[in-house]
Amino acid sequence: NVDPMYQYSLGWFVALYMASIEGSRTSDSDQGNIALRLGSLEEHFTRSLYRNICRSLFEKDKLLFSFLLAFRVSKENDDKA
Repeated sequence: NVDPMYQYSLGWFVALYMASIEGSRTSDSDQGNIALRLGSLEEHFTRSLYRNICRSLFEKDKLLFSFLLAFRVSKENDDKA
């Protein structure tokens, strides 16, 4: 069973993603390079997601969430290589 406190809405997720689009690092050199822009966006969103979710987790669940997120990021990086 998933604690109802841990169920995030689609609206919350979309708002977080939109904030990452606005807040991620951009520069003139990123304008022509989609890969750099996407990398910056992915990094900003992952950090933002981690900070916002950890803020609401019970202390006992933070380590597991951190591990799962790190595992998924590592797996995605391996798949890209």
